[in-house]
Amino acid sequence: MTGNDREPSEEMEDLMLTMQIVLNNHESLEEALEEGDEVERMRTVGNYLASINTLTRHSYRVAEEIDGEIAERCRNQLDDWFDSK
Repeated sequence: MTGNDREPSEEMEDLMLTMQIVLNNHESLEEALEEGDEVERMRTVGNYLASINTLTRHSYRVAEEIDGEIAERCRNQLDDWFDSK
C-alpha cells in the first residue's frame, strides 16, 4: 500500500479538523473587527490564537508520524539491500 491510498491517521484527521476550526475562528475574528465590538474582538482573538496553537501542535505530531514512516521505510529498504548481498 502506498501513502496515497491509505486512510488518514488519527493525527492527520485531527490536523484537518483543527484547520477547519482555524478558518472558522478567522472568519469570526474578521466579523468582530468589522462590528467594532471590543469584547467580541478580544474573545475571537483569544479563540483564533488558541486554534493556531492547537494547529501547530497537531502539525508537529503529523510531522513526527511522517518522519517515523520515512525512517521505517528507509530501514526496510536497507535491510532488503543488505539481505540481497
